[in-house]
Amino acid sequence: MRKNVLKLNSSWEAVGIIDWTDAVRLIYERKVEVVEIDGTIGTVSGPVDRPSVIVLKKTYKHPHRRLAWSRPGVLRRDNYTCAYCGHKGDKHDMTIDHIIPESRYRAITGGDNPNNWTNTCACCPSCNFRKGNKLLSECGMVFLNPEFKRYNPAGMWELELDKIPEKWEPYLVKRSKVTV
Repeated sequence: MRKNVLKLNSSWEAVGIIDWTDAVRLIYERKVEVVEIDGTIGTVSGPVDRPSVIVLKKTYKHPHRRLAWSRPGVLRRDNYTCAYCGHKGDKHDMTIDHIIPESRYRAITGGDNPNNWTNTCACCPSCNFRKGNKLLSECGMVFLNPEFKRYNPAGMWELELDKIPEKWEPYLVKRSKVTV
């Protein structure tokens, strides 16, 4: 069973998620303090508290990691909501729309990879079928919310989790949800 631990830097900013075994190693190396506990772990020398949130004792440079594009990441970013009609679905019934169609992406942008954070959005199957291989201007479709912004969640490691543990909430910066 994999248990994740939220890692905070010395100024109490969330900098990543690590496996609980790595957190326990950092505790024994005296590099971190435990902030929140999530049960216990049975060991040969008796039960040990399982960390849920840890804070580093010293300041370390953490490079911002670029999160690789993924279908689940786009769906989570867009809150499983169609950008065109507002239909709310789940990971099984939502699709990904390429705003500039895959087959036309290179000719229009000069880029090689249409699967990127700024060219994709969550979409229900009926809107995706209706849009097909066209640009929004060609099929008469618009974003439901004109303020809708597609973004690259660089450093947004939260997208790797389906659900943020409740104990982590006080330590996370509140990001405005994308509403469409």
